[in-house]
Amino acid sequence: MRISKLLVVGALIFCCLVIGSFLQISLVALFVIVPVACLGWLVFRQDPDTAESESLRQSIAASSQDIRDILDAYDRFCYSPDADSLTERTLHYPALADKKCRIKEIRIFHQQAERSRRFLRRLENQLSTKCTLSHLERLLALTDHRCQELSQAWHKAKQVAKTYGVNY
Repeated sequence: MRISKLLVVGALIFCCLVIGSFLQISLVALFVIVPVACLGWLVFRQDPDTAESESLRQSIAASSQDIRDILDAYDRFCYSPDADSLTERTLHYPALADKKCRIKEIRIFHQQAERSRRFLRRLENQLSTKCTLSHLERLLALTDHRCQELSQAWHKAKQVAKTYGVNY
């Protein structure tokens, strides 16, 4: 896709040169061709439809889905009426369901979960606009980092909540 666009810009410049040489207006043609070529290069070099940007967008989507999976698991734990979730919520991990819990690891998880929810909302807005490759790379690094932080906080909070049990 990108190569074909470069070929189109090259063909356009070549045609302008040929027309300029036929019309004996080489200086005027030069003043037209150079800005057109620069403009074409600037427009096409930041093309978001390249295979690399699609790959980055897919990786960002996969990382953000991992974040959503953790948040969904926590929401099922907190709000699901099934017997297993109810048992875990009341007997095994009651501190984890308490939003006002003062245990450090659980409080950190609740903060990470809220930050992750806000991050996902902002991420959707950013991905809906035209992005450069470097911007997509930064978003991927940030999404991977958020996913890793949330995952670690989730596992640590579950471990600590199980240790405390109903006596927190």
